[in-house]
Amino acid sequence: MKIKLLFTLVFIFTASGLFSQGTWRRVESPFAGSVNRLSMVDSLYGFACADSGVILKTTDGGLSWQKIQTDLSGEIPDIFFLTRNIGWAIGFNLTEPPFGTIVIKTTDGGNSWEKTVLRQEDVFMLEITFHDLLNGWMGGLGGEILRTSDGGYSWDRMSGDSLSFSNFPVMDFRFINDTLAFACGGNIDIAGVIWRSTNSGFYWNATGVGPEPIQKLHVYDSLHIMGVGGDFEYGTAVVRTFDGGLTWDYNQLNIFGVPYGLALRTPNEIWCSLGFAQRFIVSTDSGYTWREILTPDSSSVYDLAFTDSTRGVAVGFGGTLLVYDYNTPVENEPADLPSGFSLSQNYPNPFNPSTVIRFTLPSESNVDITLYDISGRMVKQVLSDVRSAGTHEISLSASGLSSGVYFYIMKAASLINPSDIRTDVKKLTFIK
Repeated sequence: MKIKLLFTLVFIFTASGLFSQGTWRRVESPFAGSVNRLSMVDSLYGFACADSGVILKTTDGGLSWQKIQTDLSGEIPDIFFLTRNIGWAIGFNLTEPPFGTIVIKTTDGGNSWEKTVLRQEDVFMLEITFHDLLNGWMGGLGGEILRTSDGGYSWDRMSGDSLSFSNFPVMDFRFINDTLAFACGGNIDIAGVIWRSTNSGFYWNATGVGPEPIQKLHVYDSLHIMGVGGDFEYGTAVVRTFDGGLTWDYNQLNIFGVPYGLALRTPNEIWCSLGFAQRFIVSTDSGYTWREILTPDSSSVYDLAFTDSTRGVAVGFGGTLLVYDYNTPVENEPADLPSGFSLSQNYPNPFNPSTVIRFTLPSESNVDITLYDISGRMVKQVLSDVRSAGTHEISLSASGLSSGVYFYIMKAASLINPSDIRTDVKKLTFIK
């Protein structure tokens, strides 16, 4: 394994200029909650999973969406459709024993759903995929990989490395053919992991590829594979293999945000969605150089897909639904940080019972500072106010916090130029 922690990828910042002949725009959403994942079957039909047991369906390439209420009551973390009619989604049973994962399946395009409760208790899956009508896999917390050979009605645990990475969450699968498959995942600040199977997913070998989790994979062919990941402190990272997963290169991009979604518009043009960083990153040279694109209306985008080079769909927080219009030239927003903007490390750190956060603004701005726990869940809004140009200090109280590591994220939108939005993140530790 070859780890490159230096910034060997060149990140391109450009103040303005035409990027590609396309842009993203919002479409009307029938749901106001978080839309988590997307499964496009073809250029017209697609499905998205959301909070509150909701699934969304489009039959016109994402221009309009239908809300489907399933029997699930909470978050649906993933969804996969093999055809326009046949698909699966996963949810959680958290209300009464046996606690664990629920798999739902439809054979009529989402009009009705069959429910299967996993017999494995306290197993919570994050990802589901199918290779054909019978054979599918799920990955989740605790390094669990499950396989079905009867279309999702029964699931068995698969075996893998018992050392080092046995309990690391599995976040994505990619099958190259009937026998060769890859999965990715990891734990924040510990390791990013790639799993490799050469026997149809029955046994998985794990390899540590870097210090942060890998969220998504893309397979070019049996030798060339790339993945994206990172964390809230060090930002986005890219991993690559040129020998079928025997060795991996890990490169940090020094870009704020974690890439939750990965999609290729063309063989060379790669898009990633950075969630609450409220931007995409885009590469037109197969991932060697990147630039940032702000999302419409500062949307937090979790997943995206291109059905061909002219059509794309994206989903995210607050019912965000976007479509990609290829024929509209767009001039990119500037993404480089001004010299006068800064977010300082809190002091003291670690702290108890309070700490001070200092920040500097080059112009009068709307400022939001939000505290997240290590899993990325929002804990509290620390500040949401207009502040003048200059240096400011605010106090953060530990009231209501548990001991542990947190991230505070600052977003500042200039009142002089509202499209000038700056974001930064720092890590803090509270000790009781």
